[in-house]
Amino acid sequence: MTQGHPQPLWIVRERVQAWLSLVLQCVSALRVWAFAVGLRPQHKAPRPVVSIGNVSFGGTGKTPTVIALATALKARGLRVCILSRGYRRKKSQPTERVDPNGEATRFGDEPLFIARATGVPVVVDARRARAAQWAQDALQPDIFLLDDGFSHLQLARDFDLVLLAANDMRFVARRRELRSALKRAHVLATLEPAIAAPPPGLVYIERTIADDARGLIAGKRVIAMAAIAHPERFEWLLSDAGATVVERVYFHDHHAFAPGALEAALAKCKGGAADLVAITEKDAVKLASVPAGVVVVKMTVALPGPLVDRIAALVPTAKG
Repeated sequence: MTQGHPQPLWIVRERVQAWLSLVLQCVSALRVWAFAVGLRPQHKAPRPVVSIGNVSFGGTGKTPTVIALATALKARGLRVCILSRGYRRKKSQPTERVDPNGEATRFGDEPLFIARATGVPVVVDARRARAAQWAQDALQPDIFLLDDGFSHLQLARDFDLVLLAANDMRFVARRRELRSALKRAHVLATLEPAIAAPPPGLVYIERTIADDARGLIAGKRVIAMAAIAHPERFEWLLSDAGATVVERVYFHDHHAFAPGALEAALAKCKGGAADLVAITEKDAVKLASVPAGVVVVKMTVALPGPLVDRIAALVPTAKG
C-alpha cells in the first residue's frame, strides 16, 4: 500500500471490532464453563455429529467446506444429514427440511445453497438438538454435519473442525470466542493462504474457482457483486483467476441485492464499462433466475483425504 494513503475501511472496521469483541469473548467463555460443569445440559444425538465452525464472525469458508465434506462422505455410501440454524430463524419456528426448489427467504441462503449443491438432506432449526431428533426419526442418517456449530453447545458433537481466519491466533482478534476456546477443536484448518502465528498441525484446505467459471472470467473486465462476510476475498479469487475487477458492488452478508443494483451493473456492461457481472453461488440462490451477462462463480474446495478418512471412521460401518 502506498505510504500516506488511508487504510481500506474494512481493515479499520475489523480492528475496531476486534477490541469490542473481547467483551463477547469473555461472556462466551462463561457460557462454555456452564456447559462444562453441567449447569446447562447438552443433548447427545444418536448418530455421530461433526461440527464445521469457526471462532470469527463469518467468512472462513464454512459453507464450501460443509459442501465438500458432505459430498465426500456421500461418495463413500454414507447417509449424511446437515443441520443448520437457518439465517434469522427463531426458536419458535418448526423444524423444516430444506426444499431445494424453495426460496432463500424461507430457509436461508446458505442452507438452500448447500441443499442444491450436495443433494443431501438439510434440516433447519434454531434448536439444532431438536433438529437432530427430528432428522433421526424421519431420515435415519449415518452421520450429522452441524453447519456453523462450534459455539452451539446445546448439541454435543463427536468431532469439531474449526476453520481459522487470518488473524484468529492473535490475542486481540475479531472473534466470537477467546483464543483458548480453540483447544476444544479436534482439527484446526484454514482456507486462507496464510495465517498469523499458525498453530501446530494446522490443516490447509485449498479453495479455487472451478475451471468452467475460470474459463468464463479469465481476461475479462468484471463488476464484482456480492453479499458475503468478506467480499474482498471474492475479489482476490477473481483476480487470481485472471479477471480484472473494474467495479465493486457489495452488500451486507446474507442480504439480497438492492433493487435495481444488478440491472444497473448489466447496463454498465452493455455500455462497455465492463464485460460481465460476477456473483457468488450463495448470492445466486436468492435470484429467481440468473440473467444473461451474469456469471455465477463456482468454488471448489479440496479436502485432504486423511481428514475425510478420520471423519468417516466415526461411523462404525464406514468403509475406507
